[in-house]
Amino acid sequence: MARRVPIGQKTFWVAGDWGKDDHNSRDGDVAMAEFGVGYNYGPVQANLSLGKTWANQNLIQGGELDIDGKYLMLEGIFPVAEDRGIYATLGAYRQWAEADIRRGYLNMGSVEYSSASPDSRAWGLRARIDWEDAFAANSIHFSPYVDLTYSKSKLDGYTETGGSFPAQFDNRAEGVTELRAGINSAMALGASGFDFIANIEAAHRFDDKAGGTSGEVVGSFSFDLAGEKYDQNWLKAGVGVEGQFASGKASVMLNGTTEGAAPSSWVAASYQMAF
Repeated sequence: MARRVPIGQKTFWVAGDWGKDDHNSRDGDVAMAEFGVGYNYGPVQANLSLGKTWANQNLIQGGELDIDGKYLMLEGIFPVAEDRGIYATLGAYRQWAEADIRRGYLNMGSVEYSSASPDSRAWGLRARIDWEDAFAANSIHFSPYVDLTYSKSKLDGYTETGGSFPAQFDNRAEGVTELRAGINSAMALGASGFDFIANIEAAHRFDDKAGGTSGEVVGSFSFDLAGEKYDQNWLKAGVGVEGQFASGKASVMLNGTTEGAAPSSWVAASYQMAF
């Protein structure tokens, strides 16, 4: 909803995230950079954004996973009961990425590596309801929301090179459905033109485990491993500042989660102009 502008206005923004992804056995970093444009036609505000994503994970025995991707996202913001501040958002995205995988393993007491660079693709759908400024208490404005997303990802099959025991991995596909409910709050910081903003959110993942992994160690044996169990419920919280800066609106927010597939902590920053 931060992207919404008055009817007849255009908007442009740049945004970026950087964070740590180290819940459970994970050990890595994530980052995102995005720019987008939008126009409020009245019955709907249409937004289009392009972005780049980066993610890396340190694996056992010195292995590593690096994924670089790009995405295209289209969304529409629809007034449901504008006089009451209730809006619906419908969106879809498509992502294309390449994974550089280095698998480390022990062979006769020595560490060896086998590598590959498969492609991956993902798409997703999102439906959300926001109730802006639903109520206020002691000059703090509260805006609850409910958000439902579905995403489907696929990693192409690949055969590793290098090392004494390279492996061949089959295609791997996975679908994820998540429901989030939360509340955003804002409190003016005196006459500075900035607000202190905060968010608390509860999330539920309907899927309880990842897709399985199958293939074979080339010339040796085949394998078919069950997917890892997911944390299905977690909490997310964030604090930051937002307000007018120069001729636009700037925001910076620090976020964290208790567990789950989301990053453990990240900083999100954006700058938006309306004209």
